Amino acid sequence: MKANLTVADHSDYVGSYESDELEARYQIVSEDGKLILRHRKYPDVDLNVITRNQFSTPHSWMENLLFNRDERGRINGFEINSGRVLHLKFRKM
Repeated sequence: MKANLTVADHSDYVGSYESDELEARYQIVSEDGKLILRHRKYPDVDLNVITRNQFSTPHSWMENLLFNRDERGRINGFEINSGRVLHLKFRKM
C-alpha cells in the first residue's frame, strides 16, 4: 500500500546527504508539496513515495532509495539499490 505523506512529514527527509564512497552530495528539499532530489550536476527530480521509508526516482542509477532511521525514528541516511548497485549508503549531514 502506497504511503501518504503530508507536507509536515517532509521535514523528516529534508537535508543534505553525502556518500563517502562516491564523494557525492545530494539535497532533498520540499517544494510545492513534493519532495525533490537535487544534485548540482543533474536536473531536479521528484521523489515518488512507495512506503514511508522507500522512494523511487526516474534516474536509472537511483531508482530505489531506502531511508534508514535511528532508534528514535529519525532519518539518518538512505541507501540506493538499483541494478547492480546494492546498499550504497548516504548519510544525513
